[in-house]
Amino acid sequence: MKKVIIIIAVILGFFVLSIAGKVAVNQIFNAAESKNEGKTRRAELRMSMIQMDYSIYKLHYNTAPKSWDDFIHTPDNKPLTEGVEIKEDRFLDPWDNTFRLVEKDGAVFVISNGPDLKPDTDDDIIRELK
Repeated sequence: MKKVIIIIAVILGFFVLSIAGKVAVNQIFNAAESKNEGKTRRAELRMSMIQMDYSIYKLHYNTAPKSWDDFIHTPDNKPLTEGVEIKEDRFLDPWDNTFRLVEKDGAVFVISNGPDLKPDTDDDIIRELK
């Protein structure tokens, strides 16, 4: 009888550990997903800042910038906005990859590779610059 109780206790123990393990794995995946959602929002915010810089550049210089370097080294060597120096890290997404500046069919887009860090996949974050 004692052996049966021990066997049942061991089986129950494995069952509880199995459930606890599944809960822990779900929590880890949820935390990772939540982290990526936060990074996606930060990427969108940085894209909004780039949109403002892009608009200011076009108004000020009567042409669109062709590269991130154009924002940093303007034609007149002055900052786009008085007192605000644009640095290279402005063009990094939250995954520490440089946003891509892409021209296609006359439109200009800023693109982040997104959480999978690969270009041209479904999780890319894309914003048209106007």
